[in-house]
Amino acid sequence: MRHKKFSNLLKYLSVTFIGTSAGWAYYQIKKTQCVLETAVDTSVLKVKGTTLQQEESHVEEFVQMQPFYPYEKSNLFRNTLDSLKFAYARRLVRLANSDNKSFRIKAVRQLGKVQHLDKWHCALLANMIDPRTAVGLARSGDVDKRLFMEPPLRYHNYNRDMIDNSHIVDHDSSSLELSKFILSESDVLPKCLESLLHHSSLEKYTKDIVDLNGLPLLMEIHHRYKNDINITIKLCQILSFMSFNRSLLQPIHKSGWIGVLSEWVNHKDIRISVPAARALANLDVDNDLTYSRRLYPLHPLLRTSRDQEVDVIFVHGLLGGVFYTWRQRSQAPNVMSIIGKNKKKEIILSGIEDTNPPERKTTKEFFRELKDQIDFEDICREFEIVWDDIPLKTNINAEGPYTCPGTTYDSKKNDGSLYTHCWPKDWLAVDCHNLRIIGINYETSLSMWAPICPSEKVKFTLEERSDELLGKLLGTGLGNKPIVWVTHSMGGLIVKNILCKG
Repeated sequence: MRHKKFSNLLKYLSVTFIGTSAGWAYYQIKKTQCVLETAVDTSVLKVKGTTLQQEESHVEEFVQMQPFYPYEKSNLFRNTLDSLKFAYARRLVRLANSDNKSFRIKAVRQLGKVQHLDKWHCALLANMIDPRTAVGLARSGDVDKRLFMEPPLRYHNYNRDMIDNSHIVDHDSSSLELSKFILSESDVLPKCLESLLHHSSLEKYTKDIVDLNGLPLLMEIHHRYKNDINITIKLCQILSFMSFNRSLLQPIHKSGWIGVLSEWVNHKDIRISVPAARALANLDVDNDLTYSRRLYPLHPLLRTSRDQEVDVIFVHGLLGGVFYTWRQRSQAPNVMSIIGKNKKKEIILSGIEDTNPPERKTTKEFFRELKDQIDFEDICREFEIVWDDIPLKTNINAEGPYTCPGTTYDSKKNDGSLYTHCWPKDWLAVDCHNLRIIGINYETSLSMWAPICPSEKVKFTLEERSDELLGKLLGTGLGNKPIVWVTHSMGGLIVKNILCKG
């Protein structure tokens, strides 16, 4: 009986607890709902609803346009191929930015072979490529120029100080008084570049040029005078001197000069292509060799997959230079003398006939006149022309050919298209493979009474010149392979002194 009474009491307590709990939970839910409703202003939703209704009422004023696709939806093969090519290029960029040198060189070589990317692909890859990889691409040969970072746009504006300083003399006659001191831009700019070129040749001043915002200024000059060959030569020499300081690679890359140097390497003028190649070689982190001042790499200008077996050093003579001492001989018929062109001697005595024999015609002129007079092809079959110059297609056994048929002699072109300004670079590298050709360029003069720059110690004697060149040549790795010296005039004396010291 007592057990039954306890069970009924337990039921009542349970029902009461459950009911109380349900009421408490309902109260909490209502209280939370009230707090949330008062926390948010519902008038905002009403305003939004009104705006949406207004936009729906004016929807007919807008024109429905189809989305733009760079390719047609039906050309899925081309779209897929470009996507795979872009993914492959991005993977190569990651490998090229790695710390492993062997992986980095192979990735750069393969990245240079990727072609026909979209413009936005190249823009994205150019921002992903670091300065070290950019220099490697510039030295890889035929590379898409869009992979190099373009120079940033600059907004030029006049500030108050510049405007105030422009008014030096406020007078009506100021134009008359200052006219003789005013120089044109074409007169001032070459002098400024020449001064900057000399300062950049001293390595301690190159950092100052970068700190004073010199690289963007030089890029602006390049854009304005891109077709002026003299200004381009000076700009290329300035960058070539600045490349001696490898710590300037980052600002040179940011200013867009790596892409410009890659274009200059392929320039037809050796005064631009060779200094540009030296600048890229010095900025190449994967290249342990350095071409300092007075040394120019003539071949190879770019990276090669094989190491060179022989070093060939060209040293010019007195009043010479690496860019004009080794040029091909002039094809002009008139011989230049010290005073000028040689002229015929004038006859002083009158009444005496000139008995000088007529000028001898060349073989080519003889055959041309013969061709106009008679049937040339029938006659020339009987002639065999002997070359008067070094044969180009001879062999090691000296078996020729040294002659050619008369019918083909006149067809040989002599238009100057094969003329070279540096035969070691254009001819020797073709005939002899696996060579590294270096040209030495040093200043000489017949007399010098005082140094041009007080901050630079000028070295006059053969002892000083040989010591300087020996130290610079060792920096290029000279001595690790056989060496061939090609000298002229004073260059032979310098090399002789170098060999005595070695």
